[in-house]
Amino acid sequence: MFITDPDTVLIIGAGGSVPFRLPLGGELIDLIRHQLEAEIDALRPTRREIYGDEIAVRLSDYRGPYELRANEFLLAKSFVDDDFYPGLDRAPNLARIREMNSLRERLVGQTSETIDDFIALNSDISDETKIGIATVFFHALYEPYARERGRWDLRQLSSRQLLQLEWRDPLPPHPKPIYRRNWIHHLINIVRHGITAGKVTPNNIVRIINFNYDGILEAVLNEQFNNTGPRDDGEAFGDWNKYIKIVHPHGFMKPPERSVRNPVRIIRNWAETICVVNEATRPEIEEQRQEAKDWIIKAKEVFMVGFAISGPNAEMLGLGENKGHRQEWSIANFDGSSGLRRVAESFERNKNRRVTFHNDEPGPLAVTFEPGTPESPLHIDEWFKLGIAGKMPG
Repeated sequence: MFITDPDTVLIIGAGGSVPFRLPLGGELIDLIRHQLEAEIDALRPTRREIYGDEIAVRLSDYRGPYELRANEFLLAKSFVDDDFYPGLDRAPNLARIREMNSLRERLVGQTSETIDDFIALNSDISDETKIGIATVFFHALYEPYARERGRWDLRQLSSRQLLQLEWRDPLPPHPKPIYRRNWIHHLINIVRHGITAGKVTPNNIVRIINFNYDGILEAVLNEQFNNTGPRDDGEAFGDWNKYIKIVHPHGFMKPPERSVRNPVRIIRNWAETICVVNEATRPEIEEQRQEAKDWIIKAKEVFMVGFAISGPNAEMLGLGENKGHRQEWSIANFDGSSGLRRVAESFERNKNRRVTFHNDEPGPLAVTFEPGTPESPLHIDEWFKLGIAGKMPG
């Protein structure tokens, strides 16, 4: 089966955003800490009090790690009104600085492997953490416009080839650029092929559960899905929403704007949308999660890519709770992780999750892997090119 067949679901985890330079959980925690350290250093009062233009100049000239501007976090915590960006009109608020330093210290001493776990275990600073996530995402997705102060432009997300960067290690002085094929293009091609073949219709849509809060997938679909001439039947492909349904169980930041003049507004709005497992949810998030669970329980095949199958997320989706019908899982294992394999196979072996089938028929859950290795990882674009999720056009 393919994602273009009825009763199939595609799950996209955090790995789906990595090709677009967004970090994974552990790296994200470190980058939030770096952002805080840059801002605290920039805002720390000197021997004499800093007021008015002096603090504005100091902030606007500062550059932190990864070329981060140094004041978004403080501004997003309502230190000043949006209209004052990018300058500050008063002295640093010491109470805010203490809050930032408290979050920084908590991040330094954290043991969580994922940012979701950190948020769930640190509910008292969850809002601050989400602002940190949104700030890091903003700087990953936007670049300051060189010719106009105070303007930020969205990096090109829909290019055919994506430049790959390492977050963890500094790049050498003259690195050789490494590009990878945009995997969302492959998804688009599979869906278009399904439409042309009559398999994908408004009554048989492609179902996607996306655990990423960013709007990268939707942004590329908006720009690229219908960028063709008419088909043989004279019709254009039209709006992708007629053929693809995407739910976001952890919240959705919406597709990013092309040009931004107020990063603080964007960061605030993004932070408010994030809602991880094991924290209080909003009605619209509950609806998304319930729809995702309904899809999973009824699915005959579930495709997983960039998805770690963490316990809370698996439970939220009802993975392994298919009743009375056989279900297959097709999993992309980026680096051949034995941990991911063991977790998935534990569902396959767990008798409590399985329906009893008579006459020695196969059990109701079968797991298959397409593994990479640490030396030769299986990137998402390669997983799609293998044809596991659907037939690639010739």
